[in-house]
Amino acid sequence: MAIRKPHAALLASPGKGHLIPVLELGNRLAIHHGFDVTVFAVATDAPPTKSQLHTSPNLFNIIELPPVDISGLVDAGATIFTQIIAMMRQSISNLRSAITAMNSRPTVLIVDLFGTKSLVIADEFEMLKYVYVPSNAWFVAMTLYVPTLDKDLAEGEYVCEKKPLRIPGCKPVRFEDLPDPLQGRKNQMYDDCVRIGVEMLTANGVLVNTWEDLEHTTIGALRDHKILRQAVNVPVHPIGPMIRLAGPSDSRSKLLDWLDMQPTRSVLYVSFGSGGTLSVQQITELAAGLELSQKRFIWVVRPPMEHGGFKYLSASKEGCDGTLDYLPNGFLARTLKVGLVVPVWAPQTEILAHPSVGGYLSHCGWNSTIESIVNGVPLIAWPLYAEQNMNATMLVEAGVAIRSKLLPSTEVVMREEIEKMVRRIMVKDGNEIRARVEKLKDSAEKALSKGGSSYNSLSQVAKEYLKDHFPQVNVSRMYHLEQEIHNLVQDNTSVATYFTKLKLLWDDLASLQSHLFQEDIAQYQQYQHIMKFLMGLNESFGAIHAQILLIDPLPTISHIYGLVLQEECQRNIQTPSPIDGVALAAKGILLTLKDGKKFRTPWPKCTHCHKEGHTIERCYFIHGFPPSSRKPSSGSKPRAHQVSSSNSNSSTSSFPFTLDQCQQLLAMLNTATQSSSMANHVGNIMSSLSGKPPILSAKTLWILDNGATDHMVCYPSDLTYFIHVHSRTVQLLNGSHAVVTHIGSIVFSSSLILKNVLCVPFFLNAS
Repeated sequence: MAIRKPHAALLASPGKGHLIPVLELGNRLAIHHGFDVTVFAVATDAPPTKSQLHTSPNLFNIIELPPVDISGLVDAGATIFTQIIAMMRQSISNLRSAITAMNSRPTVLIVDLFGTKSLVIADEFEMLKYVYVPSNAWFVAMTLYVPTLDKDLAEGEYVCEKKPLRIPGCKPVRFEDLPDPLQGRKNQMYDDCVRIGVEMLTANGVLVNTWEDLEHTTIGALRDHKILRQAVNVPVHPIGPMIRLAGPSDSRSKLLDWLDMQPTRSVLYVSFGSGGTLSVQQITELAAGLELSQKRFIWVVRPPMEHGGFKYLSASKEGCDGTLDYLPNGFLARTLKVGLVVPVWAPQTEILAHPSVGGYLSHCGWNSTIESIVNGVPLIAWPLYAEQNMNATMLVEAGVAIRSKLLPSTEVVMREEIEKMVRRIMVKDGNEIRARVEKLKDSAEKALSKGGSSYNSLSQVAKEYLKDHFPQVNVSRMYHLEQEIHNLVQDNTSVATYFTKLKLLWDDLASLQSHLFQEDIAQYQQYQHIMKFLMGLNESFGAIHAQILLIDPLPTISHIYGLVLQEECQRNIQTPSPIDGVALAAKGILLTLKDGKKFRTPWPKCTHCHKEGHTIERCYFIHGFPPSSRKPSSGSKPRAHQVSSSNSNSSTSSFPFTLDQCQQLLAMLNTATQSSSMANHVGNIMSSLSGKPPILSAKTLWILDNGATDHMVCYPSDLTYFIHVHSRTVQLLNGSHAVVTHIGSIVFSSSLILKNVLCVPFFLNAS
């Protein structure tokens, strides 16, 4: 049966500033992580929002939820945030109906900050649930910690005294930087902020539009169970910067062509986002300050409000007819050669990416902030509402922005100060600030690249999702499916039968491949190389082929090649190796036989007597037992083999080595503790050595046990190649068992290799 492709549903709250990051997250999931994506957007009449929906890449489905009537739920003068929350609550039933009607239902729901009430839908449909916050980690830490503060602080404690809001492991938030709803429990939005924090804590995780190098300390506190994580027990994943990259624009013929004619880094871009507005007095002072600076500028202006603020949802075409009566008399004429005034909206991404732009006077909305950073443009911070004061403070402390000592959201910044800030960012301190911005720009690019912190963070979220909802990708099954497809032929079947078999194999393979990650693809390619190499070996390598496939996890192809090459070298030795049949053990410990029942490593097996440990060429039952040997009787117990000192002149016919060979081998071991060169030794064994192997450099004692069943060492470092093994033992004389931790080979030279050497640490303390 085919496996479903992962399908994510993303819910965006009203407003271009919320929609753009959600669309970019959808792009990332679809392009880099193989997800089907459906974006649900609450319909509004704001032109920027509609245009963004209509111009989005055709990578996923976009479903506009029907408009909702909130006139009976909120007062006419309610804040924009109260209106958005009311709209999102009223849209829950529409979201439920839309998901129910889908043929392929999503299996994970991702909502933004204002959609946390919709997480109940994820529970109803048994979906994973995440909250995506298109802001910085400092703001997320505050939002998640607010419920704890609400319980622990006395009534209005930090409000009455205007104290900083302290968050464990993070920089305190100055009272004047707090969003309005958190500046008093009597605020209309305070309870909503607490509720949002509580609902975020129920999610499977929180995705944040930031990256490690920008907020290393805060992200660390959110992860550390000894700091903030003990109070905020939800995983936080930095996956940013999520921004829309510059692309073709319909405004190219006017605005961007004008920029093409300006010197590099000479233009100041002035914009307050899709909803930011200024008072008439502040517009007048800003116009005068720009004119006094005598610097080039592009100014995106919106009709003024009485006290300034934002028109987040009511954005319309007002002002687009070219009527700019609210600007000072003669301003446009006097600045005609150096300035360009654009009513309401401009292609911000393309402007910030243009080489002529050298500074950005910004309201410090988070999307605009990171767009400026990733384009290497220094900022003049001009925060107006929401968390923008926090953003501005963070940017100034990072050294990538300057700001007025006044708060533009409550006071009027005068023209003289505006002139100084413009000159400072464009001339005086511009290069120094730009260097710091460029450094953050580089770190942002690295974070998003394959293997970067943000790439890995989102990849980990996707993997956790697949782990819960899909079986593990079986690379072995994929390989064999490809082999079946390659080998399948029609033979005597009908064309229909042949094609049907192929189609079933194709579908099975496509199902497995549909949720491969980049890491899985690399693993699969490695597996293909291993299988091709092993399956192409001669039948004589069948034993080592089987041994390698039992290793979990499989070694690398280079390691496997080395193991097989050792096997081949061992076979190519023309005469029996002087070391053949001799077991070595450190620390002077008696060697024991292995427990055949518990030690399951494949061994050579005789096809005549069906016993392990030898082949038919060396079977005693065919060629006869050595004179000093006895036929094993049934029920015999394991016996230890050891070399005993003797001055006897008895026959050595049972000993497979000449006296000269034994002396050479002993000389090798004894010389390991001396500084003399290996070249001083004579003999066929030593002539092939180019240097002293590590095993011979160990300051240990050795025992030679002719005819022992196994070679043993005490240290894994004595092995040239080895693998870890589990649940395997050797049996001692007293019937007890010692654990085998590793099995490997010792390479003395190209013609002198010990294979299947056991590492038994027990012998270290047994003497």
